Amino acid sequence: WRCVYAPAARVEHRHGATGSHQSAFKHYHVGLNRVRLLAKNAESAHLRRYGAAIIAFDTCYVAYALVADRTLAPLRGRLRGLREWRAYRRAGADGRRPVELEPVRGLRAALRRRAAWDQVAR
Repeated sequence: WRCVYAPAARVEHRHGATGSHQSAFKHYHVGLNRVRLLAKNAESAHLRRYGAAIIAFDTCYVAYALVADRTLAPLRGRLRGLREWRAYRRAGADGRRPVELEPVRGLRAALRRRAAWDQVAR
């Protein structure tokens, strides 16, 4: 394999290229990877401080996806991630620096992002 640096290159990134934006496939993998990311990278202090808020947000999101997209795929992905929690927690403990997480932006910001993606999907 070869790599070429091209600073003037432009790329169009289409989310969900293998699964559409609101597909069960995407919902499942986003949920799974969300839990994996937290297990591997979040510090224990972060989880203690924000754990209840993370659980509340994810519970609301799963309920929203059930109503809006008629799928439990986000729940299935998160449950699989929880089953893998210990393995991913150990993998993150090998000395890598944790990833800085974005600040909480709230429900309105999440709904605005969703509305924007709905416009793109049309």
